[in-house]
Amino acid sequence: MDNLLSTLKLETWEKTEFITVGRRDKWNRPQVWDWFGYLCAAMKEREASLAMRA
Repeated sequence: MDNLLSTLKLETWEKTEFITVGRRDKWNRPQVWDWFGYLCAAMKEREASLAMRA
């Protein structure tokens, strides 16, 4: 599942992170899309650890 969806998720977050952060500040709601940012950060860490093993 990770191989199937990871690229799409990471690209989506990279393209929309600045919008999300702006909305968090504007609405004073730091939890908006927080889970998605956390997921993408964890996926990047996993990819880096797998690359080091190869």
